[in-house]
Parts: sequence; structure tokens; C-alpha cells
Amino acid sequence: MHKSNKVKFSALFIFIVIAITLLIYLPPAIGLADNSDFNRTMRAFGLTSMSGIKNWSAEYRYKISNPTRIVQYFKNIFLPVNDSPSGYYSTQFIFIKIALFFNALANKLVHRNPNLFNLFFLTVQFIIVYALALVLFLKEKWKNNSYDNMAVKIVFAFIFLDCGYLVYFNSFFGESTTLIFLILSFVLLMYLEKDKNSFLVYIGLILSLFIFSGSKPANFPSALLLSVPLAYYAIKNEGTRKKIMICVSVVVMLFASYSYVKRAPEWMTKVTTFQSVFFGVLYKNPAPQQAAKDLGLPPELAKLDSITAYMQHPLNPYSKPNPNFQSLFFDRISKIGVLKYYVTHPALFAEKLDESAEAALPLRPTYLTNINLSNERADLMFEFRMNVWERIRKGFSGFASVFLAIVLVLSVANLIILFRKKAGLYSILLRLALMGAAAGQFIVPIVSNGNADLQKHLLLFNVHLDILIFLLVLDNLDLKSRAFTRVGIAATSLLVLTSFCPNKPETLTMGSIDGKPIEWYVLEKSSIWVKVIAKDALYRSVYDERSNDYTKAGIQQSLNAKRDIWFSQDESDRIRKTQYPAFCNEKNSHQANVGDRPHYWFSPIKYVSQDSDRAFRKIYSAYLTLPSVDDVERLFDISKTASVLPIDYWLSTPYYGSTDKARIVSSDYQVYHRRVDTVLGIRPVMWIRV
Repeated sequence: MHKSNKVKFSALFIFIVIAITLLIYLPPAIGLADNSDFNRTMRAFGLTSMSGIKNWSAEYRYKISNPTRIVQYFKNIFLPVNDSPSGYYSTQFIFIKIALFFNALANKLVHRNPNLFNLFFLTVQFIIVYALALVLFLKEKWKNNSYDNMAVKIVFAFIFLDCGYLVYFNSFFGESTTLIFLILSFVLLMYLEKDKNSFLVYIGLILSLFIFSGSKPANFPSALLLSVPLAYYAIKNEGTRKKIMICVSVVVMLFASYSYVKRAPEWMTKVTTFQSVFFGVLYKNPAPQQAAKDLGLPPELAKLDSITAYMQHPLNPYSKPNPNFQSLFFDRISKIGVLKYYVTHPALFAEKLDESAEAALPLRPTYLTNINLSNERADLMFEFRMNVWERIRKGFSGFASVFLAIVLVLSVANLIILFRKKAGLYSILLRLALMGAAAGQFIVPIVSNGNADLQKHLLLFNVHLDILIFLLVLDNLDLKSRAFTRVGIAATSLLVLTSFCPNKPETLTMGSIDGKPIEWYVLEKSSIWVKVIAKDALYRSVYDERSNDYTKAGIQQSLNAKRDIWFSQDESDRIRKTQYPAFCNEKNSHQANVGDRPHYWFSPIKYVSQDSDRAFRKIYSAYLTLPSVDDVERLFDISKTASVLPIDYWLSTPYYGSTDKARIVSSDYQVYHRRVDTVLGIRPVMWIRV
């Protein structure tokens, strides 16, 4: 590399490092809250949370239980971790050991308590490596036309600098190393496509694939597929000695990577197997007993349908280790058996995959706060910074499967075009490997872990998908080509029309506020009665001061008091006092009149109702009420655009795992939850006589 090129490379690298650092650390700093997964990693290094807050606050400082000398931290960098209390191991540990060393050094230099660990020392490593991956791509020329080349680089940065990805860096999630080293591997594989085949590229690629694969057991199949074009290139283009060295290194790398798969702890395998069946195959299955039989299980186990492995007695009578359950369940079932069931029941499988497609639209888990909050303010809150690409993806809500199908069809068409242009076999193998990896990682989460934690488990699929989308741009972008312009406009128009073309719900007018008539959308009809929901939020209010029990919430009383204000006497007489279900939270589920399961949380509106017909719920009577998850899902089915508003609005449904948070509908087609003392929009529902 010439001196001038080195200067440009260094300047670009520093710029990207600063840019990512600012995106993450500009106040408020962004990261991801712990969903209890951090524990498996932190325990291996004696780290514990200082706040104890799960889900609702991103934490950046931790306590070290048994700090040691700086020299020992340095030695630990080169020593394997063999005694992880949870039995969990990952290549992510490499960076944690380095972070602990620099953290100890900083503590010593500034005379800080040696028991403190600042996550910054882990995050900054991720920033540096990710910036390197991006710069390695951005410094190269990928298109002959300078405008095309610039456009390709802008698209690459636009997608992979989205903060939906960057938030993982400031957390203990293994997804950070997954993302970083998959992107680095992709860039280096693209270097081989340009015949940049130095030893440094090979070494970096093999090491990158190893760290990527070892970061999470589920990554191994993707690493295996991506090794195929790598080995092919070496065999075809290198001399005998070099190709032997590279191929042997690839095989050693794959064996070393697979050792992480084999070391997956037994408890994790059992949890995912349990959920793949009871919270997967049997969840919302119309014939759970028959499904249990088809899986080779005793039909009496069907009573465990629709529960997770973390449910306790009495919902899960086998929540504690039980030798009978071992023989009845674990000795009879496997993930292959689950896959066979889905293949032989395509209608159920298609529905599960459509649910997965909807869950895959956000880049980060929508149930985890991405900023730091105090105990007093802990809530599901987000800093939507540099989230344009993620916002575009979420715009396809309701039609996610169509979006994915179009990407797949275009990717296949792209392969055909490359084949007709007589592109090198390496280029075709690379794209086939990426398509195969994307397909596999789309199917794996629902097969291996059921509906549990779908959004986080689909991160690897999302990265593969975005790489495929980017490759479509890279392979076909030609700003001077009419064919490219026409195909681009046609594909974009199809996506926009499919996802955003508004259906117009039936409307009626009844009541007034400040002399302005109130418009309502029709949700349901019977012979003489119509269920309606307000077209807009009619006012803003808290849900309650402290409780998410809708039967006792302040909003229920204040909302029904509006009946005498908004409506004339004749109109008021047409409103029917109706029995509505009030979903229960975990603490008051014993008060339920009906239901035998928790109401499970899922954010995409298309499937937000989940198991509402079985959820613990009380019955109350009211003239006016807040919409339920069933109401907003029904409205979404009628008209996607009508289901959301420019402002967030309350649902009557509580968040099951808390006593002070209730569900809300956001403008990004996701249903979140917020503290009940938050002021949000009120969009009433009622039954009226027509």
C-alpha cells in the first residue's frame, strides 16, 4: 500500500471509529438491556449487575466479585476459560478478557475501585473491529462508474451503520460478535472475488469465520456454508502448497468452531428442546394431542402446550428436574423430529414462518430498552437514533413474507443473470452460500426454540438478509441503465403498493368534541350492533398512577365519564354497556374468571393477540373502553395504516410480567409496553346500535 493510500485508509478508519462512537455514546448512550441472557456470560468472569434491572434499562457498569492483579488479567487473555459456572462458552470471551485487562489498568491509573467494570472497554473493541470491516469495504473500488461506486458504498454504510445493529455492541449479547465477524467475513470473501488473495486476507477470513462461528452455536451452519466458496477459491487459484495450507486451515477452523457447538450446556439444549415443542409445535396448534402423538410423545403431555420452559408449577408440573419427564419427553424428541413434523404439516409451518417474518423486521429486540434508566424511571423506552433502515424494514409490517419472497426471487434472478453473463463459479457459490445460510437461519429459530425470543434469535438471519439485499444493489446498480431503473422502480413500487396502499375502513360519525364531529372506524358488526374504534386519539392521559389492572385503572373511570360530554342524550342511549375481557398480569392471574395461560408478549401488530383466547382475564362491564390486543389486530387486518397513529396510544391489555406497565401501539407498527403513569393517546372502543 502506497503512503498516500495508507494515510487515506487511516483517516477513513479514524472517521468511522469516531462516527460509530458518537452514534453509540452521544447522550443518552445507547445499548441493550439484559433479558437474563447476560448471566451466562457474566458468571464466567465473576461479573454481576449493579442495578439489578432487567429489560427496562441498558446497563454499562458492573461489579467484579473477585478482582485480581493487572498481571493476572493480562495472563488470562491467553488462557482458555474452562470453568464457566453456566457451562456456556463463546469466542466472545476473548474480547471480555481483553476488556477486563484494560479496565483493571484504567482503574489503577485513575485510582478507581478495582471492583468496577466499565462496559466501554468491551464496546470499544467491537467499534474498532467493525470500523475495520467497514473501511476494508469502503476503501475499495467496486464499480467502474464513479457515481455507481459511490452509490454502492452509501448503501452499504446506510444499512450496516443503522443503530438497530450498533446497539448490540454496548451489551453482553453474543450477537455483537456474530454481526461484526459475519460482516468482516463477507467483506474478505468479496476481496477474493476481486482476486485480492494475499495471505493476510486468507488469515483474516479464516480467523473471522472462527470467531463468528464460535460466538453462538447457531452460527456454525453459516460458517460451514461460507467455507465452501473460500475452499473452492483456494483450490482453483492457488499453488499446491498454498492451497493445502489454506484447506487444512479451513478444516481445522471448522473443527475448532464445532467444538463450541458440542460444548453447548445441557440445560440450554433442554430449554430450547422444551420450547421447540410446547412453545413451538403445540403453541396455538388446533390439535395439540394429535401433534404430540405425531411427535412420538404421550398425548397427556399435550397439557403443557403453549408454555415456556421457564414457567413454574402449577402451569408447568415438570418445572423441576423429573426423571419421569426425562423418559417421557427428552428421551423421545429431537430437533430433527420437530423439523419433520413441520415439513409434514405445511399449513402450520407456513403460519409459523410468517410469524417469524414479522418478528424479523426490527433489527433489535423490541422488548429491551436501549438507554440507561434509573430504578425510579425503569421503562420500555428507546432512543431512535440513526434508525432509518430499521424503520424502512418495519414499514413492511403485515407483508413481511411478501418482502422476503421478493428479495428471494430477485436473488435467484440475480444468480441466473450472473450465470448467463458467465460470471466466475466463485461468485455464484458465494451468493448461493449466503442464500442457503439466510434460508437456514430463517427456519432454525422457530424449529429449535419455538416462538420464544424470536426477534433476538433472528438477528443472524437479518444480517444475511441485508447482505443479500446489498448484493442485489452491488451486482446490478447501473445508474445509466434503463433496465436497472425500470426493474428498480417496478420492485420498489410493488413493495410500496403491497405494504402501504391503504384500505379504507368503513366509517361513521357520532358525538363531538369542541364542536368537531368524532369519526369512528367499524371493527365488527352484528344484526343491529356495531363495534367501533375512534379514528384518532381523542385526548391524552395516563393509564393509571400505578396499576395495570384495567378493571381498577383510573382511565376506565375517566373514559366512561366522557360519555356524557361527547354524546347527546340520543347518542348516549345508543351506546351499549357491554362485557369486556380485562387481561390479567402475573400477580393477579389468580383472580381470573376465565383462561388458563399467561398472555404472551409479541410486538408485531399482525400477531399481537397471540393466545388471547386462553389468556387469564377478568370480565368487566363498560360503555367505553380502551382497545384490546384483539381489537388492534382486527383493525390492522382491515386497514394497516388505520391501526397506527402519529402518536402512541394505550391498549387496555397489561404487560403480563409487571404490575405497572400496559401495552401501547406505536407508529412503527409495533406494540410495546410503557409505565402506566405515562401520558399517551386515548382511542376509545364501544358498541353502538345502528
